[in-house]
Formats: sequence, C-alpha cells, structure tokens
Amino acid sequence: MSWNLVTLQDKRALVFRYVDPQAGPSAKGAFLAGAEPTIEEAQAAVSQPAVTVRLAPVFPLTPLSPEEVRRLALPDEPQWLSFYARDTPWTADARLRGAFHPEFPDDLQAAFHFPSTGQVEQMWVRLTSAEPGLDAYRGTLLNTAHSDPRVAAGESVLVRPAPGSPMPIWLSAVVQENLRGWSAKCESCGFDLVVEPVKTLIARHFPTAPADAVFEALTTRCALCRGTQVLSRRGTTAHEPSPGQPAPAATPPATSPKLIVGLVVAALALAGLVWRFWG
Repeated sequence: MSWNLVTLQDKRALVFRYVDPQAGPSAKGAFLAGAEPTIEEAQAAVSQPAVTVRLAPVFPLTPLSPEEVRRLALPDEPQWLSFYARDTPWTADARLRGAFHPEFPDDLQAAFHFPSTGQVEQMWVRLTSAEPGLDAYRGTLLNTAHSDPRVAAGESVLVRPAPGSPMPIWLSAVVQENLRGWSAKCESCGFDLVVEPVKTLIARHFPTAPADAVFEALTTRCALCRGTQVLSRRGTTAHEPSPGQPAPAATPPATSPKLIVGLVVAALALAGLVWRFWG
C-alpha cells in the first residue's frame, strides 16, 4: 500500500494503492490540475477521493518518493482505508504478520514437505477458513507440486504456523494424524510437527520391540534443524484432547506387555530422521 501518481485518459491523479476485499488490487484518490500534486489536491485525495482504479498486474503506477510524501503531508494510510479493513483470523494472527502477498491479502507461501522424495516445495495457498482444532488454516492451493502432482492446484489444504519455521507448514494427512496423537517439540528450534508416520519412526528405532508394545515417548531428529525432537503420546481415550491440551498417560492393553520409553538419550536420537526441511 502506497501513494502513487497515475495517468488516466490524459489526466494525472494522485492515488493510494490498496486491496479491495471484493475487487482486488485497487487505487483511489483525486485528479490533478497539473503534472504534480499540490497540497490542496493531496488533502482531497486523503479526505474526498473521487477517483477509483482497478489495477492490473502491469498497471503503470509511479510511487511517490518519501520526500514528496512528507512535502504533501500525506498519511501512511488515509482514513477511508478503514472501510476496506478485513477481519479474518489469519490477518489477526501475529505469527503470520508480513507473510501475505501485498496485493492478495489471503495469499501466502507455505512449505510442502514430501518425505518420499525428501523434497520441500514452497507453494502459494489462498486461505479461506480457520481449523481451531489443529491451530491451522484451510485454504486453496494455487500451484501444483513437482514432487507429487496429486498435490494439485485447486485442492483444499491445511497449513499451520510452526515454531522455528519461517513460513507455515503444510499439514499432510500424516502430519495431521501425528498432530492429533502426539505432541512434539525440538529442543533446539522448538519445531512441533512430525512429518513422518510415528509408527515408522518407532519401527526404525526399535526393530526388536514387541508388536503390541505401547510407547509413551521417544526422541528423533527434528526435520527442520536436525536437533533432538521429543515426542510424547497424547491421550488415547474416546475424547482425545486437542493439540494444545496436556495429555494423560496412555493405558496399555491388559494382556499386552508395555514398553515405556522415556526421553531417549541423544545417542538414540542420532538414529532418527535425517531429512532436513531446508536442504
């Protein structure tokens, strides 16, 4: 959003660029009598904008310099902009501040991790609703993945801000299942998602464990920074707690042996995940 000069049908105008929630990228302001705006014309653009323009991607706007903005006493944002303010959960989420496209306020990039190839792709998602149970947001994918074309443009996807990550993370079906069943936290960066099925981690770390063993906790490599990530099982009752709630200890089957794994020492963590999110 900024103050600009534009030529419309041989007339110059001073306009403020913004995003209309319905019409998209737009600009609004006042016509000028000459080539350069006067202080009076600037005040008209601020308080009584009579010109509205719907912007195309290559629309020829000329941004005002900071010196010109100060000379004309233009505010950072005109008061009329509040009429177009948008009240959505994601715009109010401090973790997503600065993440959105400047002209498409619901669009952001998210990291899509594909464990089968070890690849991470950054793709655009247009957010549409909140998913409070997973502390996530649902949106429409705007790109098709190279690693897995089944993850295609137009698909509904879940993304979630995560500690340690510079952008939201795609919640694949595997990540969603892990999030519902396990809490996780990297001791180094705080990353709290697990991208590989936990049962696969257990099978790899404990190949000799009984098939019906119940694990309460284990450690593995953080997919983000390769630090030690601690996993703890959430409650397994019919009414499972949400990811933000503390989980009671799981109860093993009455006839099955129970193997309780505490916070496994760092040497065991070295046998964990070797994938890194950021290459």
